[in-house]
Amino acid sequence: MFDIFSILPINNKLAVFESYRGESFSGNPKYIQKELSRRDSSFKCVAFVRNPELYNDLNDEVLYIKRLSIKYIYYLSRAKYVVNNVNYPDFLKKREGTYHVQTMHGTPLKLMGADLIDNPEYTYKQNLLGLFSRSKRWDLLVSPNSYTTKIFKRVFRYEGEVLECGYPRNDILVNSAKSNSQRLEIRNKLGLDNDKKVILFAPTWRESSSPSDIRESLNLDFEKLHQLLSKDSVIILRLHHLVSSNLDVSRYKGFIYDFSDYPDSQELLVASDMLISDYSSIMFDYLNYRKPVVLYLHDYDSYLKDRGVYFDIRTSGIGRVSYTFDELVDNLASHDFEFDTRQSVVTEFCHAESGVASSTVVARMLEN
Repeated sequence: MFDIFSILPINNKLAVFESYRGESFSGNPKYIQKELSRRDSSFKCVAFVRNPELYNDLNDEVLYIKRLSIKYIYYLSRAKYVVNNVNYPDFLKKREGTYHVQTMHGTPLKLMGADLIDNPEYTYKQNLLGLFSRSKRWDLLVSPNSYTTKIFKRVFRYEGEVLECGYPRNDILVNSAKSNSQRLEIRNKLGLDNDKKVILFAPTWRESSSPSDIRESLNLDFEKLHQLLSKDSVIILRLHHLVSSNLDVSRYKGFIYDFSDYPDSQELLVASDMLISDYSSIMFDYLNYRKPVVLYLHDYDSYLKDRGVYFDIRTSGIGRVSYTFDELVDNLASHDFEFDTRQSVVTEFCHAESGVASSTVVARMLEN
């Protein structure tokens, strides 16, 4: 089908975008699309998602198309600009005259790509040969810092152009750290009290076999948190949908807000005063906001023992570390919302972030 549609000419005013294999339209592709549409409204921007009906009421400049449908293949075959933060299916053949942008979706902590080549389990899971083949389609790889650039070039065996300009999705954090207006706007949209501190809990996804295992993987006592924090703080949750769907926090209305289905996690970061996370790359994004990070590593040994990491976050200086719920409570009991990440860490991971990454990427796209 792709080959048939490829008989048709490339549309130089068509740009297609995909995030997380269509799970949502978010992250770097979304912010690139917004900047492209702002700069040139004559572009037709198409976002590929699994459930386009969820976007019908947005009334924005994007056409939402169901991923892997016939229309998906049609637009993918015709687009001049092709943007993704994971990868498109292998049936996609790069047409001459098209420009492919790979934005990725985080700063790496866990080993990935070619660095897993000696691990038979992950070599099988990731289909490394296929990954190396797909990376040859990329014309531009976007990177947030030099640490990430070195890893990406090696693990994807990528030899093309790298634009080390920061992540487009982090522009909102860099700019909101300098001005409070967008923060207040987002809080009002979310219905959050501006007089209270907002603590965002955003752990990485853990595969579990049962709903009870999923709930227990959070290792949180919401009742104790309510007693400790509810007077002057609220908690907002950003969880995998399988976790949130098995979690009932209705009894804590007004204290715990479940925004797991909210389409833009960057806006949740902007709304918050503190991030609690673990192994998720969201912690690197949050450093751009210059607000405190708490790393809740209650399952560090079991979670990372098979995969391996590039550095030890326990001693990295990224944030305060808690290994048990009681230690987490002690960290929160101080009500200390001062940014305390080591400056060397901020420099290493945020040196390329200037608040104009979206504009920089779009400018590079339009040069081709």
